[in-house]
Amino acid sequence: MPPRGWRVSTGVRVSSSVAVRSHIGTAFTGRCQTMKPRLLRCAVAASACLALCASSLQAADTEGKWAVGLQGGLYKLVLSDHTDAWTPGYLFNADIKKGLSPSFSLGIEGSWMQTYLADLGEDTNEGAGSSFDKIEDGPKQGGYIVGLIGEYAFSPDGSWSPHFDFGTGLYLWKWTDADGNTLFSDDPALDAPGTGLSGVPDLDLAGNPYELEDQELYLMGGLGLEYFASDAVSLELGFKFRYLTHLLTNFTDDKDIVGSEPGELDLPRGIAEGLIGLTFHFGGGCPDASVSASADKTSGAVPMEVEYMSAVTGGCPPYTYLWDFG
Repeated sequence: MPPRGWRVSTGVRVSSSVAVRSHIGTAFTGRCQTMKPRLLRCAVAASACLALCASSLQAADTEGKWAVGLQGGLYKLVLSDHTDAWTPGYLFNADIKKGLSPSFSLGIEGSWMQTYLADLGEDTNEGAGSSFDKIEDGPKQGGYIVGLIGEYAFSPDGSWSPHFDFGTGLYLWKWTDADGNTLFSDDPALDAPGTGLSGVPDLDLAGNPYELEDQELYLMGGLGLEYFASDAVSLELGFKFRYLTHLLTNFTDDKDIVGSEPGELDLPRGIAEGLIGLTFHFGGGCPDASVSASADKTSGAVPMEVEYMSAVTGGCPPYTYLWDFG
């Protein structure tokens, strides 16, 4: 309760449209009549209390932080006839991103991928689908992803944060035997019964066998959901699709045999991925909140009139406090 003869009205206005700020400035101005200077210190202490209590309500802080993500999952080559000759594959992905704003981060990513030639038996027209049945000690297809990744968070101030991913980069692939040696187009293993690769041409336009490896420029889009267990660790579930453009392919000139017609090499046009993993956040964050105040005597004897100003800096998200002592 204020001393008799005081009128105190206190209002608090809180702005939390974003979850992350590295610095805030909050000014308190007021005018009070007091008989004891210690009451002024009480007002400053109340300011600090409100600021610290409000800061505990913040969501996960990502602006200015680095995030290192580690994910694993499955992928499937799609959008061509020959892609369903391969089983769903396994992948491991890592990325590092920097939070540039509460909603947007930018970084790089890399992936290792491995899929196997499916054992289709006599029913080669059906394709592998979601089956993991593979030809034992048969051909496999490995791949690497290197590219840029951006992430836009739809709800950056919540513990649950759905987001949209986008990016571009290179997909490098190679068909190999069980020992990891690069396969040539005329390898007998590709013509074995039940492989589904009978349409792959054995020779290029010059009549020579060719290595089954290449690189593709991709465009990526995806959706994910991130749960922040703490400010430092989050769990992520996501789906990505990479469209392969063939703009950087080596299958040109005498090797210009890529296509969907009979006798052509029908390379995949897309990669569908499902991933789950952890992301570790470090650096950045909010500075500690601090409070300062000053007062000037503006009248004479008791009861004296004092003008004061106090300020709170640091902490996040940005809060604004309005105090009116009259």
